[in-house]
Amino acid sequence: MAKLDEFGQLCRVTHNFAIAKFGFIVLEGGRCVNAKFFGKKIKLARVELDMTQTDLAKKIGANQKSVSRYENGLSVPALETMEKIARVFHGPLDEIAAS
Repeated sequence: MAKLDEFGQLCRVTHNFAIAKFGFIVLEGGRCVNAKFFGKKIKLARVELDMTQTDLAKKIGANQKSVSRYENGLSVPALETMEKIARVFHGPLDEIAAS
């Protein structure tokens, strides 16, 4: 268990580095998700619901610029925000984040 906790701490510390250097998101428990793929899934789901980036931003408590950065794989929402996104799209987080 200690090793897993240490790995989780390492993931949190290296989260932004991993996105910048390697283009993937490190979720709790060490699961990795491709940031660009996650962004494309957000955009696809948003467009299917005929929502603008601003509409989605309001629903998740963010701003339009943040949603744009998520969709382009330039930024990754916090796990809490990912869960809000999943609720907006009526799907489990694992399904939304799956690569």
